[in-house]
Amino acid sequence: WHYLWYVPYDVEGMIGVQHGGDREAFFARYAEYWQQVQDEPDDKIPDDYYWHGNEPVMHVAFLGSLAGRSSLTADASRWVLGHRYSTAPNGLDGNDDAGTLSAWYLWASIGLFPVAGTTTYALASPLFERVEIEPVPGEVFVIRAPGASAEVRYPTGWSVGGLDLPTSH
Repeated sequence: WHYLWYVPYDVEGMIGVQHGGDREAFFARYAEYWQQVQDEPDDKIPDDYYWHGNEPVMHVAFLGSLAGRSSLTADASRWVLGHRYSTAPNGLDGNDDAGTLSAWYLWASIGLFPVAGTTTYALASPLFERVEIEPVPGEVFVIRAPGASAEVRYPTGWSVGGLDLPTSH
């Protein structure tokens, strides 16, 4: 399971190979996968389906968005944030290799995720109503998610520089 979804740079190609291009079949398998992840007991051994401390699966929560169904990514990323991070002694699901798990948390919390090997960012479900990022001095990138909360997690739209981005639920 850990490498089944490891084509973050070509989700369309992955759907083509695994499901003959049938996007609905992909969504069904993806939803079934996340149900298995949530049903698996949380014990001391690495998880069979989604071991968050294993870097090759870190993008999997964002595949729904990359394939065109952002609600799946909202559900998956929020589940990981709520179940694989805590302030307990075992609060990280593995080794925070040079900040990898911490970076994942940060990206997921602001509703974005950089797709490895591309210049693409997957859209997710921000935890905050407003985030400001200054990638270069004097240029501020603002993420707004009015009403964002544990209950309100499905963004209704995205825009950059006043231009709407495609999104689906």
